[in-house]
Amino acid sequence: MDRKFHLSSDKIGIVFKIEPLGNSSINLYIVEMHSAIHDALRAKGIRDAVGLELHALPEADMPEFDEWVEFILRSRYMPYIQNFTVEKDGAVTSHMLQYFDLLKDWYVVSVTCGTQPDDLYALVEMAKIEDFSERSMLRQLMTLKQLRRVYVQMIHSGGYWIIDRLSGNMFVTRHMAQILHMEDRHLILPTQQIVNMNHPDDRDRVIAILNGVDKGTSAYHSRMLLEDGETVFLFSFASPIYDEQGRLARVFGFSENITEHIKGRKELEKSRARFGRIVESMNVLYIVVNQKGEYTYISPNSADMLGIDPDALIGREIGFLIGNSDDREKSLADLKRIMRDKTSGQLKIKLTVKGGLQRWYRFSILALRQEDGVTTDTVGISYDITEEVLGEERMHYLATHDSMTDTNNRARFWELLGQRYSDEAKGEFCLVLLDINGLKLINDIYGQLHGDQMIRDVTSMVKKLFPANRHIARIGGDEFAVIVYDTDIVKIEACCEGVNDFCLSTNTRMLPISVSWGLACRHEAEDNAQSLFQLAEKRMMNTKMLQKRSMHSQVVFSLKEALKARNMETSAHMSRMENMVSALGKKLGLSADAFNRLLLLASLHDVGKLGVPDDIINKPGPLNDDEWAIMRGHCNIGHRIVLESPELTGIAQEILCHHERWDGKGYPGGKKGDEIPFLSQIISVVDSYDVITHKRVYKEALSHSSALAELKRCRGTQFSPAVTDLFLEIFSHLTEEDMTSFLNCSQ
Repeated sequence: MDRKFHLSSDKIGIVFKIEPLGNSSINLYIVEMHSAIHDALRAKGIRDAVGLELHALPEADMPEFDEWVEFILRSRYMPYIQNFTVEKDGAVTSHMLQYFDLLKDWYVVSVTCGTQPDDLYALVEMAKIEDFSERSMLRQLMTLKQLRRVYVQMIHSGGYWIIDRLSGNMFVTRHMAQILHMEDRHLILPTQQIVNMNHPDDRDRVIAILNGVDKGTSAYHSRMLLEDGETVFLFSFASPIYDEQGRLARVFGFSENITEHIKGRKELEKSRARFGRIVESMNVLYIVVNQKGEYTYISPNSADMLGIDPDALIGREIGFLIGNSDDREKSLADLKRIMRDKTSGQLKIKLTVKGGLQRWYRFSILALRQEDGVTTDTVGISYDITEEVLGEERMHYLATHDSMTDTNNRARFWELLGQRYSDEAKGEFCLVLLDINGLKLINDIYGQLHGDQMIRDVTSMVKKLFPANRHIARIGGDEFAVIVYDTDIVKIEACCEGVNDFCLSTNTRMLPISVSWGLACRHEAEDNAQSLFQLAEKRMMNTKMLQKRSMHSQVVFSLKEALKARNMETSAHMSRMENMVSALGKKLGLSADAFNRLLLLASLHDVGKLGVPDDIINKPGPLNDDEWAIMRGHCNIGHRIVLESPELTGIAQEILCHHERWDGKGYPGGKKGDEIPFLSQIISVVDSYDVITHKRVYKEALSHSSALAELKRCRGTQFSPAVTDLFLEIFSHLTEEDMTSFLNCSQ
């Protein structure tokens, strides 16, 4: 057996051995199946299906599965019938997304058949419905579920047949085979073989009807000359089945043996009524409209589907069912065009049903012709596609909108902006670009949830302030675009300032937030949408540059205030730290730049703790391992925060390393010795002294002398020897009272 007919680890399905029979039929033996399929069958009571012929499986447990799979394989692959074509590599994928009653929620994805007489295997690949999420797959599934109902009705009812245009073959049900005095089972035969059985006087007319079936359903009489010499009179209907592209794919037919009743018009009417009952049982809406545009028939199930008495519709004009839906005029025009042209087609129409609700239906409109070719009525067969339409609308929404802000997304923005340039009638308009300043700082300190809420708040303000005749889009993480059709520049600028004022007045835990914006109008960039966007973006960047200096100064102030607000002791801690590092910096003779950076570092070295939860910061007892891991992360958080402001980037590395140890056992990077930035070495000693000598929620304060002894003990392990010696030189001669006075004085 060819390797391609083995199930690999990534293929779920069943492998069949195809055994051709002399009567142009086949047997199907199961030779291999995936464990998932095996489990599904076992849940149905079928313990071991491998090695069995498909028909040998318990019918009580699989009402349609065996005939359905056999129909698919036999109708798509028959190696001994001429003029049959197999798709490239033997893969059969068209319309292969079928539903099995036995294997609930499983679908056939593809069928691959052998192309050599000695290699007759078929691999049926399957998947579960949740694996299909693309809109095209969902639409195809909804269509095929409807087709399947017709096929299943065909398999289990009377004289039905299907002509496959691709292969040139005809599938006939068991009952149809009996009518033609063939075998007592459904068959696949060359279409030409069946056509040639027509009486010579009927043959050309039947061929013409079948060739013209794409114009609509046709009803006709014919005589069939059977091999045993008997003549059978048939009354038949032939209807088109289209693929997704609207092309004729198959001819669906029903034939009734009326040999015994050919002379009785009454029996003929019974046959037609029988066909009508079959159609009605398929859970579809069936209507007939005469040439005047009046309903002459509607299937009884309309009472359940639409909540309308069928008899009450007879004689009413065609627009009555459509009611007052928003697409009434277009739907009526399309219906009347099909009736006038006496053609066929498909329409999607919204109908008003019981309770005043509106639901979508897909109508297949067919011109019903008599034998003489004269069109007398128009037939409509429809089914409810509301869920499909809602699914498509949802998919379109997701493809064009930003889910967080319920505004247009970037792709939809460019589509809308391009439309303004492709249609000169749209006239003048303006484009506004807005950028939220400081959003990344919010995300780094307080988490993305806070940043997302800020984005939603800004969006609400944009929607509130800008005129109603506009389109709003989120085109980046913190960027928005507004296409405004009101050209009052003063009014639009006031809207932009209003959004900025809202951000400035918003208490985002004392961190500064603002909005930079740029405005450009159509007449300033006549060339194309890209030129207009670039002009608005340039003006937005100019605004951002003007805001930047004051913004960064405010960042330093705001971070200090945020640290003070986090803990009542933090303000005093900053002051003491600044006093001590000032003394060390002066003693070291640091440059003005290094001295200023050291003072800033004394205030902001723990800025990363803004991103640590309060319950960990204020925990009265020792931290567990998980809490310590979070606490140690404050060095990295602080490093990211200060990198957001050019005025603070000079202390970014020092903040990252202020908990490193001289012996390399610190965090976060395990640096040691002079690998640690010198200012970080100073902060490590000074910060440790202040922590030792002041009470915290998890410890009591120690004396000045005890703290000096601890620093001396950790000299060369935790602390830099040189910095420790300098600290001891400056402060060891001070008494407890002198040290307290020094720390609390104003520099």
